Amino acid sequence: MEGINNRIQKLLIEKGISASEFSKKINVQRSSISHIINGRNKPSLEIVTKICKVYPDVKLDWLIFGENYDSDPPTPIDSKNIQKNYSSDVEKIILLLKDGTFKAFEN
Repeated sequence: MEGINNRIQKLLIEKGISASEFSKKINVQRSSISHIINGRNKPSLEIVTKICKVYPDVKLDWLIFGENYDSDPPTPIDSKNIQKNYSSDVEKIILLLKDGTFKAFEN
């Protein structure tokens, strides 16, 4: 399976920019982008949200999971239903929203 580092590298190629230009645009250190692209590190949530804010055409689902939900949208999650079914096992549910924010539901 293709990793997030490969998808970020594809993004750079698609946009026709260098890793250095990319790091400046999203306001992240060049070394951080280099480590991500080389597979040494995984991007933080902060970096992922910066990418999606600077490049709104980049789908969060694709960036994180490598999936495209445009043709088959995911079923909405009902956090209360999940808590009922898994109340003893679930510690926290985190939803990543399209605007780059997230919501956490704790048990």
